[in-house]
Amino acid sequence: MWEQIPVLPLGAIQATVYGLLLSIGVGGGLVWMTFSARRIGLPADGAVRFGLWAIPMGLLGGRILFVAFRWSLVVDELGWQQIFRLWDGGFALFGVVPGCLLAALCCARRNHYRAADVLDAAAPGAGLALALARFAEAFTSQGVGMPVEPPALQWFPFAMPDGYGEWMMPVFLWEGIVGLGLAFLAARKLQSTKRRPLDAASAWLLGLGLTQVLLESLRSDDLLRLGLVKVSQLAAMACVLAVAVRRMILARRAGCTGRTLSVYGAGLVAGVGVCTAVEFALDKTTVPNSALYAVMALSLTGMAMLTVRLGKLGGISIGHPPAPSF
Repeated sequence: MWEQIPVLPLGAIQATVYGLLLSIGVGGGLVWMTFSARRIGLPADGAVRFGLWAIPMGLLGGRILFVAFRWSLVVDELGWQQIFRLWDGGFALFGVVPGCLLAALCCARRNHYRAADVLDAAAPGAGLALALARFAEAFTSQGVGMPVEPPALQWFPFAMPDGYGEWMMPVFLWEGIVGLGLAFLAARKLQSTKRRPLDAASAWLLGLGLTQVLLESLRSDDLLRLGLVKVSQLAAMACVLAVAVRRMILARRAGCTGRTLSVYGAGLVAGVGVCTAVEFALDKTTVPNSALYAVMALSLTGMAMLTVRLGKLGGISIGHPPAPSF
């Protein structure tokens, strides 16, 4: 991991390797969306139309969330003009996501598309853009975890040396790999002959939320916090629950009983409770962090299974499926 490397001066703005890779990611994501849009019947220029909305609104959403939780640094210390110095960095992923969601709604309304189709078409490209944005953090001081002390683990991809030669967890790398996985998961959903509206987008959002709860916990860099709680983890869990609630509504409409859905709901609430307890127990108990992270990963896996099952129940129009046994 290295500090930001300027590659091209543009007046007062310095183009960096990080910014260059981020731009390539956004451009590549829009190109991928062009092919995805054709697959589901959107016009060929649908990706460009979406991009004209998503780029400014995504940046605005990411900047607003960052400044809101870093007001004392951005405004009180550096001055209010720092708010508009976007080239200096300072964006939050979970501010970009709702910004792009709003952009999809605006684009659909303006061009008479279905919003669900726009979101589904954008999902694979969003995964690619996210992956390159995470990989680009290799050229910043962000995206790292705790030092890796055991010599047996001091090798790629479990650890990478920083600018001082210390072996650190390359969380940004793992997040980039996850981003690629989300891209191909969403693309596979689009190719399914049984695709329903928002299948690809909800799969992307669910995967993002589940993985970021764990990966954000592993980060030890510049994080946004609400007291002792990491804002990114709260937002990630909100994404998971949003997808789960939507699927519960669809399952209810498909004929599932309230008792069945209450069991699933209780399982999801239990998962949230376990993840919360683990996060507050890290470095504060005699239990090794590795064991606590394993518990968190198992809990998130269980939440994933419940949410995926809810999605299947939502596709059943007749009958009352049995409640899961625990």
